[in-house]
Amino acid sequence: MSHPDVMAKTMRSAMENGVGIGSHPGFAELQGFGRRRMSVPRASLQTLASAMDVGDPSNMERLRNLVGDADVLREQLGVLSVDDDSIRSSIRQDFDEFGFATCPHTATATWAWRHLDEDVAAGHDWILVATAHPAKFETIVEPLIGEPVPVPPELAELLARPARAQTIQPTLAALARELG
Repeated sequence: MSHPDVMAKTMRSAMENGVGIGSHPGFAELQGFGRRRMSVPRASLQTLASAMDVGDPSNMERLRNLVGDADVLREQLGVLSVDDDSIRSSIRQDFDEFGFATCPHTATATWAWRHLDEDVAAGHDWILVATAHPAKFETIVEPLIGEPVPVPPELAELLARPARAQTIQPTLAALARELG
C-alpha cells in the first residue's frame, strides 16, 4: 500500500471512530523538499504575523519558476517557523535594541536573524527589510513596548477614509460584472 493510501486509510478510520486527527505538513513537504508534493488542502494557521498565515504558499511557485530546480532552492534557502511567543519577544527586543517599534512581520525576520547558525551569520552581511508599519498592528505592538506607536500621516489619511465593502460571488464572472 502506498504512503498516501496508508494516510487516507488512517484518517478515514480515525474519523469513523470519532478520533480527532491533525497534521502540520512542513513547508519542506508542501514544496517537495525531500518528498513529492501532495495535494493536501489545509487551512491557514492564524498568527500575529497575518501576512504569513498561508496554508499553501503560492509565492513558492513563483520562486521555483524563477530559480528552477528544487535542488537549487534546497541549497540556497532555509525554512523555519516562528511562533507567536517568539514574535512578541522579538518585538520587545527590537524596541529595546533598535529604539523603534517593529511590526510582527519584521519581528519574525529579526527573530530568524538572531537565531541564524553562527557560521551562516558570520559568513554574510545581512539586511532586514520592514514592509509594514507597526502602527497597522497597534493592538499587538503597543502593549508589548508600553507606549503608543506614532501613526505616519499617510496611514492616518487612509484610516480616516470611510470603509466600503461589497460581497460578490467568488467567481471571475462576478468580478468582471463588478469591474464592468
